[in-house]
Amino acid sequence: QTSTSCELISNAPYLGTVNRPDFDMALVRLADKAGAEIREAESFIAYQRKSDGQVGITTDQTNFSAKVLIGADGFHSQVRKQMISCKM
Repeated sequence: QTSTSCELISNAPYLGTVNRPDFDMALVRLADKAGAEIREAESFIAYQRKSDGQVGITTDQTNFSAKVLIGADGFHSQVRKQMISCKM
């Protein structure tokens, strides 16, 4: 039998966890309220930086431009894979 012992050392007054689905929905609501366009039913294909400062974005359904691209597409992020090229 393997046993692991951990000690948390922190001066923080509070340490907690959040329910990820609830946290994600709260972020979506805040982004929507701030004017973000939420695109859920599309799959990201690629992006390209444009000379005017915009980001050109290609999905499986359309092409569009945006001021920013937020890659909130999960652990196996396609956005991150394009941004960070790693050879293993």
